[in-house]
Amino acid sequence: MRLSCFARSQRSIQGFGSSVWSWSGFSVERDLPLALEAISKQRHFFSSAISEVLLADYLRQLKQKHVHESYDLLTDREKEVLQLLAEG
Repeated sequence: MRLSCFARSQRSIQGFGSSVWSWSGFSVERDLPLALEAISKQRHFFSSAISEVLLADYLRQLKQKHVHESYDLLTDREKEVLQLLAEG
């Protein structure tokens, strides 16, 4: 496992084919155990600060495409499957 520091207090922890990304809001007590668990399962982990940045960027992209709901991006079949999943 490797912990790297980047500009603007961005950090990356890499190991086992996965990575952990965090901005300066990385909390060792809160985030490190979750990050290590994600890495051990070969998954990625984003701190809450990075998740907020990613979500804001995603919503900005949707707005640029004039999409008000991500639901509108689904095909009719995907909407049908989603409905069936919601109904159990």
